[in-house]
Amino acid sequence: MVHLFTLNLAHPHHYVVSCHGDADIVSAPLIRRALGNALRHAGNRDVVADLCEIDFMDSSGAAPLVEADRLLHARGRRLWIGCSGAHGARFLHLLKLDGYFPRVPPSVALPLCNSGGHITGME
Repeated sequence: MVHLFTLNLAHPHHYVVSCHGDADIVSAPLIRRALGNALRHAGNRDVVADLCEIDFMDSSGAAPLVEADRLLHARGRRLWIGCSGAHGARFLHLLKLDGYFPRVPPSVALPLCNSGGHITGME
C-alpha cells in the first residue's frame, strides 16, 4: 500500500517539511506539492526535508528533493536533509544522494524524529 503524509512547519530560520510513509512514483506529486508550498512560504529561510519516518524511497520519490534544492540554490538557499533514522540515510545512500544534500546535525530536533524541539543553529 502506498502512503505518504506531510507536515509543514515554519521556524524562525527554516521551513520544515516532514514526510512519513513511502516516497515513490505514486507519492512524488504529493512531495513536490509539499515542497512547492514550502518554497512559496519559506521567504528567506532554507527548507529542511525531515525524512526520519520515510519507509521507502526510490528515485521518483527523491526527484522532488533534487528539484526543490535546485530552485532554492538559485535563490542562494539550500534544501537540508534530516534523517537520523537508518531508513532515510540508507535510501539516500542507495540513490547516491547521501553526499549531495547538506545534512541537519543529529542534535537538531525534527518533528517526526523527536518529540518537541526547534531547529536552531543552522544559519
